[in-house]
Amino acid sequence: MMLNLYLHGIDSKIIALAIEEDACLTELKSLIHEKTSISSEDLRVFYLSAESLTEYCRSVLLSGKLEFRCPHMNPKPCDELWEFSIIKTCAALTTEEQREFETKLSINYLSNFIGMQQCSNCQSYCARVNEKTVRTLCPVCTMKSNSAVEFCWSCRRTWQTSKTTDCGNLNCPSEDPKKKILRECNEKDISGVKCPSIRACPKCGLMIEHTDGCKQMQCTCKQKFCFLCLQMANNQGSYVCGTNYNKCERAPAQVEIP
Repeated sequence: MMLNLYLHGIDSKIIALAIEEDACLTELKSLIHEKTSISSEDLRVFYLSAESLTEYCRSVLLSGKLEFRCPHMNPKPCDELWEFSIIKTCAALTTEEQREFETKLSINYLSNFIGMQQCSNCQSYCARVNEKTVRTLCPVCTMKSNSAVEFCWSCRRTWQTSKTTDCGNLNCPSEDPKKKILRECNEKDISGVKCPSIRACPKCGLMIEHTDGCKQMQCTCKQKFCFLCLQMANNQGSYVCGTNYNKCERAPAQVEIP
């Protein structure tokens, strides 16, 4: 099989070697020495297949970056720059993959340096009116539909909310990380009901993890609320969903934070 090896330190480079499936590290270093004249004592080897290199580079491009850098940790990241010309050879990119990578590099350049982003619906390039917001209007789609058509600058998906900083799409790079925590946290049993173990205070948005006790909670902002149904206590401090260990209807994982 073909294996790509990144040689750290002396004359850092990526080389491609044809090796047997069960080749050991000693055999690898011997082959590298034959190809590069670098002694095995000076080698720190990071190796990956062409397929793995392709997928790694694709993930780099999808994150909006313009450069490919070595991800090897030993123990700190190497971060050595990999030239695209080397990537094309070592990843054995097909003509279609090369076109895909080059197109994405161009799009990332437009996004990072010229302040343009491509609408995923009509493929036209749009500029942000306000660079402080990721909410972006597509003039072409807006003109065609006779109503405002907006998308997220970060994930390029349709804008889902009335806010200017949160597009409402899951796993968007600009998504509030607290939302991901609320959505993906483990569940636990509270008063006989399965419930997310982490909630945001319905008044101030402070993240609170339930560690022990009943369903009734008091935030540091002094607001009392039920951890199960998320109803806030009334002005008299009474819980409208029953006493502390009474079962009540569980509210789903929160998607909005006050």
